[in-house]
Amino acid sequence: MKIDIKDLKEPVTSFKFEETSEQLGFDSKEIALTGTVKCEVEIHNLEYRFRVIGKIKATVAFDCGRCLKGFKTKLNPEFDLVYVKDGADKEGEIKRDEVDELVLEGDILDLDEDVRQTLLLELPLSPACKESCKGLCSYCGADLNKKKCKCKGPVKNNPFSQIKLKGGK
Repeated sequence: MKIDIKDLKEPVTSFKFEETSEQLGFDSKEIALTGTVKCEVEIHNLEYRFRVIGKIKATVAFDCGRCLKGFKTKLNPEFDLVYVKDGADKEGEIKRDEVDELVLEGDILDLDEDVRQTLLLELPLSPACKESCKGLCSYCGADLNKKKCKCKGPVKNNPFSQIKLKGGK
């Protein structure tokens, strides 16, 4: 979403927009969005600074890291950024690279990358279909959520069977 800051006459301006994963620059290997990404944004016009407060709603498909089943989950991250208009520095002020502000070059505020980065940061490192998911048996591969496996544990020809754990038998 691109916003021309010259059009921001009010102290606070609100926007709503929807974008596809392609418009946000995602490929299917990075994130599997289902449907569009919805975003509500408030832009606070602070003379040479623009505070952007956003709320994102997206649904993402994952494969469970424990049982490998597919599932969907909703992400609702928020972001709060401050942009400084290029050339706003005055002599004696703190330099922009020393504060948590982004440089706005020109008059177009492009929020696509901010939305994209916020979604990427919200992704779980190890997605699980549910907190209580038991996963798969590491020996026979049975889904432990459905049944208790009948395997006897490690294979006898396991090359690591001779290694004993500290404090173990």
